[in-house]
Amino acid sequence: MEAVLETYRQLSTFEQLELYYMARDAVGIDVTIFVTMVFAYITVAYLVGKKLNRFQVTSVSVLYSLFAIFNLDAIYTETGVVVLVSHLLYGVPVDGIARPGFIALLALVWLFSLFFMYQARRIR
Repeated sequence: MEAVLETYRQLSTFEQLELYYMARDAVGIDVTIFVTMVFAYITVAYLVGKKLNRFQVTSVSVLYSLFAIFNLDAIYTETGVVVLVSHLLYGVPVDGIARPGFIALLALVWLFSLFFMYQARRIR
């Protein structure tokens, strides 16, 4: 982390601000995409979950899970950039609980959506 922080220190203030706003926007976009995919998956589970066979549910769930894990990793990385640049620009502490807590919340939403598919197929 120190090597990355040192690289960011070499940037001009304008470059640091640009990096901050780009990373912050990327986080917003990725969270929006994540929420959209969760609601799409829940909609599929509710409307057609019972009609899908085991292979179809497994395929959709695995693809959805791979997407969710990739997206959570991207959000974690981008929030790391936001935190480090915020530290350089504004003196914000780097070791905050908000970043891991936010990722844990999104991961919990992902797991609940998988459980929702399981329940939608099981009950009726």
